[in-house]
Amino acid sequence: MAATLTIRDEALSGETLQSWALEVLTERLTVRELIRSRVYQEVQDYNVQQGQVYHGLVQPEDTEKTLTAGS
Repeated sequence: MAATLTIRDEALSGETLQSWALEVLTERLTVRELIRSRVYQEVQDYNVQQGQVYHGLVQPEDTEKTLTAGS
């Protein structure tokens, strides 16, 4: 049984900053699996939209930004 989990990032004011959907294929999901799925999806989305500003859960460090900008 598949289900869709909607995840929203919110500001302290309650304003939704971004949201995305995760299709869950199992009945149980650990927090670790949830975070891993989110990071994986964010990286995929960013790679598809090269040149866009990255607004993900895990931000690249300055060295990674420099290496990526040079390629």
